[in-house]
Amino acid sequence: SAIREELLAQQIAERTAAKEENESALEALGEQHNTLLEERKQKEDSLEETDSVLSDLAKQSEEAKSELISILNKRVAIRGKLQRYDTLREMIDIRSAKIERDELALADQTESLDGQISAGRAEEKALKSLARKLTQSVRTMEERSALLREQIASDSAELDRVTEDFHREYSKLESLRGLAERYEGYGSAIRTVMSRKETHKGIHGVVADLIRVDKEYETAIETALGGAIRNIVVDDQDTAQEMISLLKKEKAGRATFLPLDALTVRDKRPGREVLLCEGVIGVASDLVETDARFARVPVCLLGRAVVVDTAEHAVAIANRFHHSLYMVTLEGEWFTPGGAVTGGAFKVKENLLGRRREIEELGEVTAALNAKADELRSAVAAAREEREILREKIAADNTSLQETNLRLNTVSLEVRQAEGSRGQIGDTKAALLREKEELAAQIREADEESRGAGEELRSSEAREKELTGIFETLACRISGLEKIREEQSSLVENARLKEAELAQQEVYLKETANRLTGELDSLTAEKKELAGSAAANTDALAENEAESSDISARIRQIETERAENALKAQNLRDEKETMREGHKGFFERRDALSEEISRLDKEIFRLGAARERLDESFETHRTYLWEEYELTPSEARRERDEELLKKGGLKKEAAQTRSAIRALGDVNVNAIEEYKETSERYEFLSAQHEDLVKSEQSLMKIIDDLDRGMRRQFTERFADIRREFDAVFKELFGGGAGTLELQEGEDVLEAGIMIIAQPPGKKLQNMMQLSGGEKSLTAIALLFAIQNLKPSPFCLLDEIEASLDEANVTRFTNYLHKLTKNTQFIVITHRRGTMAAADRLYGITMQEKGVSALVSVNLVKEELDE
Repeated sequence: SAIREELLAQQIAERTAAKEENESALEALGEQHNTLLEERKQKEDSLEETDSVLSDLAKQSEEAKSELISILNKRVAIRGKLQRYDTLREMIDIRSAKIERDELALADQTESLDGQISAGRAEEKALKSLARKLTQSVRTMEERSALLREQIASDSAELDRVTEDFHREYSKLESLRGLAERYEGYGSAIRTVMSRKETHKGIHGVVADLIRVDKEYETAIETALGGAIRNIVVDDQDTAQEMISLLKKEKAGRATFLPLDALTVRDKRPGREVLLCEGVIGVASDLVETDARFARVPVCLLGRAVVVDTAEHAVAIANRFHHSLYMVTLEGEWFTPGGAVTGGAFKVKENLLGRRREIEELGEVTAALNAKADELRSAVAAAREEREILREKIAADNTSLQETNLRLNTVSLEVRQAEGSRGQIGDTKAALLREKEELAAQIREADEESRGAGEELRSSEAREKELTGIFETLACRISGLEKIREEQSSLVENARLKEAELAQQEVYLKETANRLTGELDSLTAEKKELAGSAAANTDALAENEAESSDISARIRQIETERAENALKAQNLRDEKETMREGHKGFFERRDALSEEISRLDKEIFRLGAARERLDESFETHRTYLWEEYELTPSEARRERDEELLKKGGLKKEAAQTRSAIRALGDVNVNAIEEYKETSERYEFLSAQHEDLVKSEQSLMKIIDDLDRGMRRQFTERFADIRREFDAVFKELFGGGAGTLELQEGEDVLEAGIMIIAQPPGKKLQNMMQLSGGEKSLTAIALLFAIQNLKPSPFCLLDEIEASLDEANVTRFTNYLHKLTKNTQFIVITHRRGTMAAADRLYGITMQEKGVSALVSVNLVKEELDE
């Protein structure tokens, strides 16, 4: 601290001496600055006097210069006037020569016009004759086209009817084929067996699929077959047993099989005396056709049945042969031995035998309808092709007629123009004579004015020489004074520089004084602060010693706590070892219990398997009871008779009962289920058919409403567009008329649209006969007409005005501006007029090769700035 105080005292003394020295320099600098101010003022006064003299001389020089420039400008104007007079003289000479050439050309033109008028009248006569021939040809072809249109409409209607019949019959055919493929009308057992037909070659099919019979015998044969019509024909008994096992496995029901290797014919055919009876048609097996390998099937099933035409004859035959015959009538009455008669109306006729015949008949019908439809399509196509050829010829003749009329109008106009031109030649000659007289007068007037301009030119040259001498004298004086002014200005500038330098030194000295004062104050304050910090350091040392004592006490306390925690940890390890011994006994008991649980699970599994075997045995017995006796276990218990069990004739009675059941014939146990399935399918298909019919009617109504709506809307909008097109056409062309027409005799939704335009001064004609510019302007008018009716928010136009002349471009841009209140337009163009009318321009330029740059100009903003 003592050393620090000595250093501070030394620095304070140095800063005090420097401050006193700086104040002495500042006083000397102030006296020098005052002397420089007086010298600068004297030099500035002398410079102002020189500037005043220079200003007067410059004013005199400017006046002389202005007069000289005025004289020179006037001389230029005089020389320009003289040049104009010379040019006018040359132009008058050129015009005079041209007038002489025009007089000679008018004589030649008169002779040419006479020949043109004569040739034009001859061509006009020939064109009128050709136009009459083309008109008659077009009228004849249009009549033929109308006849073809009627023929096409008639054939198209017939084609629609035939196509509808084809689709209806084809739908029936596909439905029958689907029924046959899915074996609809048969039980689930038969469908299950027939589903294996492709993979099992021993299955041939059901009886109904393997025999063929005439339509008039279908009812009789199907009645005679009864349930046997659903029997399945297989190769051998092994195949039959295999399919029976399959039905049992899948619980799909029962079916009857006819193994070809086991079929035998036991009963005799009806005798000859039976076949000769009145009304007998023949044995049922003889009325059926089948393949040779299946010949025993109809003999086995139908060999005993006789087909009779009516029930009356069948009753007479039954009485004659004591009711010992099987007979069936054509209407389906069934007579069996013993006198039983089955008859009545069929509630649901499946007609399994007629299904194949119907499929073949429908196939022939659909083929015939398809052939007829193809024939009608060919006829319609030929008629349409002929009509198209006629249309092309009509269009070609119309084009030729239009071209002929156009040429006729052109020739007539040329003739009238030639006649008018010939009458105007005299007027032109008189006008040329008057013009020659006017040119002579202009030459005389130009000569007089040229002489006056020459005198004025000589006077201005003399005044120019006088002003040039005055201007040179003033220039010498101004040059001398400017040199003196430059010297005075240099002295004033040097004085100002010295003054600025002294001012800068003065500012530096003042800043130094302020800095020294600040440093003295800072050193004084630091000295006082150093004296107070010595006491503060003593207090801080005492506080550090007290804190060290507290830290030592804390360390001793932590050592004590660590010893206590080590003791607790040893106790916990001992307790853990004790618990481990107890857990060992627990795990042994757990293993014993697990083994017991495993043994019980095995026993449960064994008992469950035994129970499943008993359930299967019970189910097998219950199935056997139902299949053999159609009894449930509870019904069987009620029917059980303890007395019968004791007698030995029970088995014999059961065998007799089975024989009696077999004698009754096959029973279709699935009839109820099949009827239910068929009924549900019929109701489902009927509901679908009704829905389809209603949907078709609804769709046809919607289509009719849409057609009417579209025709009405198209007619209304077409009228609006036609009206708007005429208005826009007149505005763009500055007159004339434009309209839109539909082709006659065509549907409004399919008819072509013709654009008819009549520019001002021309006749009404088709748009295709106009020039390129007129076509473009007509198309623009149609576009703007549609835009007026339904403005779109945004529109892009790509050089649509490229073929227009400048006047029509102006009309186009003016009308485009009217549409900008509802639509924003972007126009791609190369036309100057369109660019000038735009609000903003965007272009691409290539100032450097291969580098494109975008250039944009906001014309609206520039107009507002102007």
